[in-house]
Amino acid sequence: NYAKQFGKTIPDLSQLHQAWFVYKDPRPTYRQEISEKVIADKIAKGKNPVFDIGGTPERPIYFLSSMGAAYESDMPYPTGLKVNTASWTPTTKYKYPENYPHPLMLREGYILGDITEARRAEIKSLILKHGSVVASFLMSNDVGTYYKLVQGYRDSSYAYYMPNAGDKTNHRIQLIGWDDNYSISNFAKQPNSKGAWLVKNSHGHSVSKDGYLWISYEQPIKRPAVFIAAENSSGKVYGRGSSANDAIRPLEGYSWSANMFHSTGNDTINDVAFYTLDNDVPYEIYINKHGTTKPANPGSPSSTP
Repeated sequence: NYAKQFGKTIPDLSQLHQAWFVYKDPRPTYRQEISEKVIADKIAKGKNPVFDIGGTPERPIYFLSSMGAAYESDMPYPTGLKVNTASWTPTTKYKYPENYPHPLMLREGYILGDITEARRAEIKSLILKHGSVVASFLMSNDVGTYYKLVQGYRDSSYAYYMPNAGDKTNHRIQLIGWDDNYSISNFAKQPNSKGAWLVKNSHGHSVSKDGYLWISYEQPIKRPAVFIAAENSSGKVYGRGSSANDAIRPLEGYSWSANMFHSTGNDTINDVAFYTLDNDVPYEIYINKHGTTKPANPGSPSSTP
């Protein structure tokens, strides 16, 4: 999205910065807790309990919109190093993730409804406009170590279809293209109709060709999301995370939420971040200055929206 939007080469970004601090931020309030069972399971399979967790779209939205993505040079991913032990700790340049220089941030993140036949045209349009659409699907009922043995995958054509997947998902991928005429003969288990999504996978040469594979249109694909990048500014970020004032309260058809921050100078507010619980929600943002102790009543604001 950054390359398409700004016509620039994408900066070399640190994958480790996000993966590590989402689960290992020194401040308990900011990190995502991992259960002891999950940690033990990852270690038993020889995997790192941070690098192999993955997650939902909410995590990068929360992380990247509040501080952005750091440079690879500031927190490089380890190479030539065994990283699948629970005791491994990276050499971090700074204590907290927001202390790192950030070449870009997340402007907006949209979590969409499940992909149906009626929504294919919309998803195609989003791929063309934003570069890719992130989504979830069922890789198999039990994703093991040997991905070549995944049920529903044909290695010769790099095509995947798992019938009767239902609402289950366990793997996230990027939809980057499509072929409406992709033949059903390419699949190990043939769907009823032709057509497939071109997918960027994260398993290297396993269950893919150089990281890419085809997934049938008939494969249930859930929780697609779109991420829109922004070039980072040199400004401050106030109020990363939650506060005691961020409750959503219904009031005569409205919901409202407020935060209070203390400025030490004559600052300018460029962006306000929040999320909604539904699609296409109209909103108004009010700035109440000089110590206002409660938000303006909807419909009769004490400040200019």
